[in-house]
Parts: sequence; structure tokens; C-alpha cells
Amino acid sequence: MANETVTVFGDQETSEFFTGNSGTSSNPLLMLVGDTLTISHASYSQTNGAIYVSSWASSHWTSTTGVSVGAGSTATKTVKTGATLNVTDTISIQRTGFTTAYIYVKIVSGIDTTPNDFSGSLSNKTGAVPSQEYLIGSFQVSGINTSVSLSVSGTASPQSQVGNSGTKSSSVKTVNNGSQCYIYGTAPSSYNSSSTVSTTVGSTTVSRTISTPADPATGTRIPFTPSSGTISLDDVRSFFGPKAGTNIALGDYYRGGTYVINTTTGSPNNSGIPASGQIDLNDFYNSFTTMYFSTAPSNKSDFLVTSTSSDTTTLNWNRVDDWEIGYGPDMEDGVDYRITHETTVYGGNINEPSVYQISFGGTTRDLTVAANRSSHTFAYSSNNANAITVTVTAPTTTEKFIEGKITFTIRHKEQTSYTDSVVFYYYVTIYGP
Repeated sequence: MANETVTVFGDQETSEFFTGNSGTSSNPLLMLVGDTLTISHASYSQTNGAIYVSSWASSHWTSTTGVSVGAGSTATKTVKTGATLNVTDTISIQRTGFTTAYIYVKIVSGIDTTPNDFSGSLSNKTGAVPSQEYLIGSFQVSGINTSVSLSVSGTASPQSQVGNSGTKSSSVKTVNNGSQCYIYGTAPSSYNSSSTVSTTVGSTTVSRTISTPADPATGTRIPFTPSSGTISLDDVRSFFGPKAGTNIALGDYYRGGTYVINTTTGSPNNSGIPASGQIDLNDFYNSFTTMYFSTAPSNKSDFLVTSTSSDTTTLNWNRVDDWEIGYGPDMEDGVDYRITHETTVYGGNINEPSVYQISFGGTTRDLTVAANRSSHTFAYSSNNANAITVTVTAPTTTEKFIEGKITFTIRHKEQTSYTDSVVFYYYVTIYGP
């Protein structure tokens, strides 16, 4: 049974009624055949007399007669057998000198708190950057006919957001059929670890993991070339760094120094390069370096408000502010860059962005064209100063949520068969109406 009580208080100063548990037109009280609805007029109400509660639909109630309810008193109505289902009845509360208030009731055959399966909208995240926050997924609640709780838990410091204008937080929220939900979680702070995000809507829980890869500094070894014959200092410089034009001496390439990893086991290794004392170019035969993102680009997001005017955001990633390549302080100059872009979420039905584009390596891709939002790989760029830029402009009263996925790949300039990559995301929330 779903017996309900609506409490009414009249405020003489504002000439308004304040009601508790009265429902709304979009989220009415749900009741079953045989249930009772009790109207409780608060004893401290300032109406100076009884309130009149009327407009009881004959399709819902055993009695349609309006009732007067004095302060401190109650009145009860019962849902009749054969009541019309899934139609909202609007009941009025009146008193001379006060603004009319309303109670909204819908009769249903049963209360359903089990949503339709939303597990396919939430995904595991692998290869995550340590301590980086990720959107685990977004979904629209369906299959319920009453308000239920949305909660998140787990080791990934999870947060949820309801609607484009909602606040992202870890707190429990109330959702209804049709609510749009966004779930976030943070990757572990260390490599080769995982964290969890559990999302509970009503009586259903879905769990996902965020996992970080093995420490890239211990990953693929890139063998030094040439492997025989004459070696020049320029060969050493172009392989280990730094960039041309920087003063450098052979002594800067001691093992364990700025440019050469102190690894003496495995194959290849740097045991032949001395850590101090005399050093010779021939010591670099069978040596190696490695190439990885010592600092990976972070996910970025922005929130556009288009209630009264258009709004624009530009998200930018560049090598000065957003990433570092190891091993060595100048490995950024020893690699080429490439990106693969895909728009993974493009949700919302109110207007379209007038500008949505991504630029990289001198090429701009127009993402307002639906076909361009599918996975696309840009050519490698040798421009060490290149950046990645996403621009979105939304006209007035636009409502959209955009998620883009960028796979950022580097390859060694000398040994081009060796690559490494990281994945990061951007999120643009547009709220207007």
C-alpha cells in the first residue's frame, strides 16, 4: 500500500500555502487502488479558518465531495476500485485571500523502483593516468514510476551529476524516470592499480573499475643506433637528447645522469656506459633509452551557459603546460606527435553548436558534421610546438553534453617503429533553457 499524507500550512504574510508531500505535475504522488490520501491542516496554520480541498476526480476517488479542513484537523479520501490508471489528478487547496495550491496524484498498478538496465552506458577505464578523473558514463533513467535515490560508492572517489545544470558531488541524489545522470571516478594515484565505482539507482547497482597501466618508465626499450661502425656525438645527441643548439659534452651522458637511464640488467641495457670517469663513444653500443609520458595530458572540461546569449569555450593542450616526455628533459624534441579523435558522447536535443572543431598539426576538423565525429587519425607532425585545440560555440538556449576521446601517440624520431600513447578526454556541458 502507498497511503500518503499531505501537510498544509497557510502563511498569512505571503498569502500562500506551503505543502509537504503534495507532488508536482511532472512528479506526482503515486498511489494504488484502495490507498488513502490524508489532508492534514497544520495546527499552527495562519489561515484564520478552514481550508477547502476540492476537484476530486470521479475516475480516482470513492467520494468527489470537497472537504473543509480546520487547523489541527485532517480529512481522508480513498482511491476507488477500478480507478483510471496513469492519469494525474490535480486537487486544489483554497482559502479566501490565499493563492490556490495543488496536490498531484497518479494511480498506478504498482510501484516500480527497478530501473531498466543501464550497465551498458557505464564502462571500465583501462590505461588511465594516475589521479586523473574520468567520466565513467552517462545514462537516462527509465523503467521506474516513482522517485528513487541515486548514490555512488567505491575507492575511486566517485561523484554523480543529475542533469546538465546539476552539481557534481558524492552526495545521494533523487532521480525520476527520464533523469539524465553522469557518473565520474578518479584513477588510483599509482601505476598498476585499480579503483572502483559503484552506481546504485533504486534497487539496481552497477560496478566499474578504473585501472592504471604498468609504470611506463619500465616499459619498451629503444635500442641505440648505430649498432656497429662509427659513432658520432651527434648520433648520441639525436638519440638521447638534448635538442640541437644546446651545448653538450660527452660527460653529460654518464649512466644515471640527465640523459641516460641507470639500468644495467635486461637487454639491451646501459651497463657499458660508465657512471663516472672516462667515457668513450664506443661505450654506447648496445645501450638504450625509453620513451613515455612522464606527465600525460589531463582531462579538461568547461560549462557553457546559454540562457540569455551564446557562449564559447576553447580547450587547449600544449607541450609547455600539459605534457612531459621521458626519459630525459628534452625527449619532447626527439619524438613526433599524432592524435586520434572520436566524439564519444553527443547528447541533448535543444539546438546545435554553431562551432565544434578540433585542430592539430595545422589541420582543423569540423565536428558539427556528424560523420566527422567518428574516429579519425591525424597525420604525424614533427612540429615540436604543436598543440591540440577544441573549440565549441553554442547559440542561445542550446542544451548539449559532449564528450571527446583523444588518443595521443608519440614515436621516436630516430627509431620510428617505437611508439607510446595515452588516452585523455574532454567534456563540454552546455546548459540553456
